Parts: sequence; C-alpha cells; structure tokens
Amino acid sequence: MIITIANEKGGSGKSTLCLNLCVQLLLDKKDIVALDTDSQKSLEVFNNIRSETNLPNFTLFNRTGNITDTLKQMTDKYEYILIDTKGEHSKESQRAMLLSDWVLIPTTPSQLDTAVLLDMLERIRDIQALNENLKACIVMNRIPTIPTLKEKKALIDFIPLARKTPSFRAEM
Repeated sequence: MIITIANEKGGSGKSTLCLNLCVQLLLDKKDIVALDTDSQKSLEVFNNIRSETNLPNFTLFNRTGNITDTLKQMTDKYEYILIDTKGEHSKESQRAMLLSDWVLIPTTPSQLDTAVLLDMLERIRDIQALNENLKACIVMNRIPTIPTLKEKKALIDFIPLARKTPSFRAEM
C-alpha cells in the first residue's frame, strides 16, 4: 500500500504525520519504507535521532525529481510505502499521488489553510481522474481544545466544503 502525505501548504504537519505513521506501523510489525521527497529531510533527522536509541528504525530513502522508478522498485519489497512530500505544488507530489492508494492531507483549523486546501482538493480530483483507486482523507491537525473565534470560523467554513466534495464525502 502506498500512502502519500501531501499538502501544498508548508507547516501543516506532513512530516510529523508521516513519522507517526511509520512508528505505528513499525510497532505493528509491518514491513515499511519511507520516501522523503522534501529537501528539508525531516524524516532523516528523526530517524537519525531514533538510531541513537534502542528503538527500531524504519527504512528511509530521500529522493527528488522523478520518483516513479523508485516507487515501482519499493512496491515489490515493502508492504507499506509512506511518502512525505514538500509543502508546495510539485511534480514529486503529483507522481506520488498518481501511484498511491491513499493521500492524507494534514491541515490546521485556520482560514489560510482552508483556502489552500481548496486548491489541493481540486488537484486531487484531477489526479483521481487518472488514478481511480486513489482515496483521500483530510487529517485535521493541531486542533485546540479551546478554539479561538477565528479557529471556530475556519472549522465551520471547512465542514460544508468537505461535505460538498464528492471524493471526500464518503470518508466523513
């Protein structure tokens, strides 16, 4: 299974979500690999810190550019492939989603994130026309326990948007 974590906005929690999924799949004794297409290499930093402990590491590759061949090779070797993408509209993100089973879109309850999410949903819809098996899920991140009025408004604006989006409605 190929899972891409993508959002065109930086700082939405893509790398953190990818790391947490990697660790959970390791704990579940799954055969996993992570592919980091972001030049910040957050996954590598985390995996290096983790290697200094007795905790198990996950296999990690850093790739930019054409990742298609790399993904095809990984598909034969690993049960789960998790792809961390950079916070921008990129060829790597598009290729990853074209070859994925799932795309997870972390976002925060802010008006800016909601506005960027609209463009992201349109791009995913276009990719789903080419990859009919691609499923998508929006992952709300950093939701405060006592939201401000701005955060409440962003969530109120977001929920009808998600319900109107056919490819996401089934997941809600």
